[in-house]
Amino acid sequence: MFTGAVQVELANPEHRWPRPDVFTEKDASLARFLEIYKALTADQIDFLGFNPKRMSKLSKYGFVYRWRLRTEVGTLPSAFSLGPVARKYMGVRFLKFSDPRVVQSLLAINQLLLFLRRFGGTVDVDPSYPRAVYTLNRPTLILAPRETFYPEMMKGYPQGIIVLPDPSMAVPGIPVRYCFDSELSPDFVPLYDDALQRADLAAAPK
Repeated sequence: MFTGAVQVELANPEHRWPRPDVFTEKDASLARFLEIYKALTADQIDFLGFNPKRMSKLSKYGFVYRWRLRTEVGTLPSAFSLGPVARKYMGVRFLKFSDPRVVQSLLAINQLLLFLRRFGGTVDVDPSYPRAVYTLNRPTLILAPRETFYPEMMKGYPQGIIVLPDPSMAVPGIPVRYCFDSELSPDFVPLYDDALQRADLAAAPK
């Protein structure tokens, strides 16, 4: 889900322009989450407590954009971001994506953030170069490079968590913890130190 896409395309470029009363308070709450996280899968939306079946109607009305991620052999689960109708009625910013790596990097970052949000703290997601800053006691930079990780990406941050497709991309000797795509879960995320040894991190209760 977080790597392997070679193309991203907008699945709903044409949409209706409905009346504002079509949308519910729950839709407005979802929009606020999408404004924070920028892009989410249906499973991530479901984890946040929203009905993923509602996304079909919201896509039809342009409240959200649905992004289709294509691989060389098929398609991956779609990603959703805010659409132009949400901007019109709620004044929120909407994004367009052209690079599948950007979308998948955001989705990987957000999978980790869904786990971390139970501990409290604040989140700032930057989609221009996909990264997030998670602040609990002090800022932690979160990156999910899809091809190569360079230590220079950590410049200006005392600590970080790096989400990687596989351990071969890990760089030792820098103040980061690693986690890997195959182990990402909103319920529990194993973290590794720079020697790639398992760190015991018990998931706190929701």
